[in-house]
Amino acid sequence: MKIKRLQTKDTKGLAGTRHYDFSKNKVAAFCCSNGTGKTSVLKALIYVLTGQKPSGELVYAGASSAAVQVDFDDGTKIARLMPADSKKPQKFYVGEKTAKKLQATTLTELNKAIAAQVGREIDNSRIIASSELLRALTGQQLSDLLMSYIPELLTKRDIMSRIKILTAGQENLLLESLPEGEFGVKVIDELCKKFYEERKKAKQRVTEGNAVIRNLEQNSAQPKYPREKIEQIIADLQKKRDEAVQFSAKMAEYQNLSSAAEKHKAQLTALDEQIAKFDPNATRTPQEERDALANDIEQAEKEEKTSYAAMQECQSQGKVLQKAIRTISQQVCPLSDRLICTTDKTSVVGDLQAEFNACGNRFKEQKQIHEAALKKIAEGKEKLKAIDETNRQADRLDSLKAERERLLETTPVVPEKPEQGKSPEIYEEQIRKGQMQLAAIENVEKIKALREQTAAAEEEYRKYSTLVEYFSPKGEIKKAVTEFYLDSFAAPCNEKAEKLFHGMNLRFLAENGVTLMVDMGTGNYLSFESLSEGEKVCVTFLMMSMLSELSGFRVLILDELSVLDDSTFRKLLDVLKEHEAEYDLAVLACVDHSDTVKALEENGVPIIKC
Repeated sequence: MKIKRLQTKDTKGLAGTRHYDFSKNKVAAFCCSNGTGKTSVLKALIYVLTGQKPSGELVYAGASSAAVQVDFDDGTKIARLMPADSKKPQKFYVGEKTAKKLQATTLTELNKAIAAQVGREIDNSRIIASSELLRALTGQQLSDLLMSYIPELLTKRDIMSRIKILTAGQENLLLESLPEGEFGVKVIDELCKKFYEERKKAKQRVTEGNAVIRNLEQNSAQPKYPREKIEQIIADLQKKRDEAVQFSAKMAEYQNLSSAAEKHKAQLTALDEQIAKFDPNATRTPQEERDALANDIEQAEKEEKTSYAAMQECQSQGKVLQKAIRTISQQVCPLSDRLICTTDKTSVVGDLQAEFNACGNRFKEQKQIHEAALKKIAEGKEKLKAIDETNRQADRLDSLKAERERLLETTPVVPEKPEQGKSPEIYEEQIRKGQMQLAAIENVEKIKALREQTAAAEEEYRKYSTLVEYFSPKGEIKKAVTEFYLDSFAAPCNEKAEKLFHGMNLRFLAENGVTLMVDMGTGNYLSFESLSEGEKVCVTFLMMSMLSELSGFRVLILDELSVLDDSTFRKLLDVLKEHEAEYDLAVLACVDHSDTVKALEENGVPIIKC
């Protein structure tokens, strides 16, 4: 990761925009008096490369945001912007090699751009870049960090040889789970998770199986007979039940038919009673005879109307003749009482009287005809009514006789009454009790099967528990692999350590993860916490140097170097210069004491102003 330039804007103690050039040297130092911002520069560099926020506020007091940008030597640029308002999100920017301006992007894309510079994923870059985080690691975290850089050189044989006791089932399972060929420590962690999950599932099966067994035992009675006998008893009861059901069906049929027969008999009796009410000698009048009578009535009605009209006409004509006779018989002229008629009117009056008499005779004749017609009509209608009533009675009688014949044809046939047997419900109850006995047997068999399954699950649980213990972070496998590789991690540290302090030696012990022990040349190994601040700085430098090389990060950021005495500081610079090829950039922060400045100048380390 070759960094060309760093740019900050309103970052921690650095107001405004500032530029820092790293293009000409691999080792550079911010050598300033206390409080001038050298630590702020290093924190800004760590922040932009790793996203690790420094303690305290990153944004300069009063500014709306802080921004940090890095330019790599291949032309790629990255930047992070942190708003002063904690509720607002960070912003990320990436500029491709040929881009003139940075483009807003996501954190994922920003990390990809950084990973492209490092040559691998940057999961551990925060720890490697920050001495503060490195010092704060627990033993287990340090172990996980170191193990992540173990090369893929492990085999099934390596793992199997480090396990003391395994059952045949555990050994077979482990051989099936381990990959073929060489693999890294990551496989151990994956197997630990797998075995843990399988153990969890087995434990769940045990818990659930025992719960079901308890429930079955609480709700099950001990069966009185074996399965075969109970099944035979149930079969016999079912046969008797079926026979009882058949009896019930026959009895139901008998009762239904008996009821139908009684109803049928009542219907016949009712029909016979109705038929008896009719005259058995009554005969139906032929239709032709009825039609002839109806036609006579119709002709009589026509005669009645014709004679009545003739009578009306005679009456009207008689009145006219009477008036004419009276008028002609008078001697005074009807036009004027002064005119006296002397004409003899006897013959005229006689003619009119004769005509009036003839009209009266015609009226009498038509009256006789009319009266005869009315009588004929009344008699005819009375006779027609009697004929129709007789015919209706005959029709009703025929209908009743036909209904009687139909009933006679559908007379229900009642079978003999079946003999009384036991009720099916009695057998059903006995069958139910038998099935309860059968269910109890099934529960016993189910409990037996569940016990076997639960026992198998318990064996699975024990099998996976053993493997989890072996493969856990503090287990024998992880410890053995860690011990095997720890010396290889200590070797590059000790190569440089001897140049800082004669006899200085670092050891990594597989205890509580990994414990770092340091011999400062006295022959006694001390814990890191027991070292002086200067010694801690040197050990931290050795660790960061080793991890930077392993990770491909190749950037050393060293702060708090002012705690070193002049001799140790010079040795540190000598080591840095000697191993300059291992780093793309080493950035130091120290106070500008005269001896510190002189040491930097003598070693050709450029001093960058804060």
